Amino acid sequence: MALTLGRARNIYTLRKSYRFVKPWKTKLWISLLVFMGISFVLLFLEPFKTGESPKMLILGYSLCVLLAYSIVLVSEALIFHFLKHWTLRDESLMYILFFLLSALGVYWYDLVVIKGQTYYWSSLLSFTGRVTLPFAILFLPVIGWLRHYYGSLYELPEQYQVVIKGNVKSDVLEMDWRKILYARSSDNYVIIKYIAASEVLKETLLRSTLSQVEEQLPDLLKCHRSYLINPLYLVAVEGNQKKAFLKLDKLDEEIPLSKTYYTGIKALLT
Repeated sequence: MALTLGRARNIYTLRKSYRFVKPWKTKLWISLLVFMGISFVLLFLEPFKTGESPKMLILGYSLCVLLAYSIVLVSEALIFHFLKHWTLRDESLMYILFFLLSALGVYWYDLVVIKGQTYYWSSLLSFTGRVTLPFAILFLPVIGWLRHYYGSLYELPEQYQVVIKGNVKSDVLEMDWRKILYARSSDNYVIIKYIAASEVLKETLLRSTLSQVEEQLPDLLKCHRSYLINPLYLVAVEGNQKKAFLKLDKLDEEIPLSKTYYTGIKALLT
């Protein structure tokens, strides 16, 4: 089943390699900066009127956040150890984990240590909205920038490689699917148009059906009964619903767009 344009792009975006901080020395340096930043805001700006509490107790909030971030660092190190690469999806999950652990830790510390009350759940959401969320809005972009700045890209050698097989045993095309522009059916064959070395456009002819190729290239998008396109190169829709064409980056020829797919692609593109 063909992907929608939005889903195809979202899947690719989440799978895309993202910069990862591997050295523990750098991880600890970022942790220290986060701790110092939060401590400065709490001690000197006093956004939540914590002036009546002892300074050492106020630093406990920062320690709760630091502990949460430490758990995240250990978790991401284990994940990276097994996956050997890092994606935007992995990075996003770490931010979510960091926020949830921080919210629970800070809420517990505020109730049990600062206020001396018994831990209960009823005020967790309201406390998170008043206290944890503002700090997250303030510091998560900074943490994200630091992680991106000090991080490096780690990609698997064959992370984007696909093998497209035709009905004849000798018909095999192995390549990076991000280099494919489109696949077009022609009688009993399918033409694969792709970007070769030095940005030269080339074609390969496989004895196959478009549906067979579609199964092997799930990231491509169907726009016509004879065409599959790579949504990464889609730049414009021209014409109207009766007669429309697609413009792909790096390609001069026009790709037909059938009425079946016109509304969805037009809406998603605009």
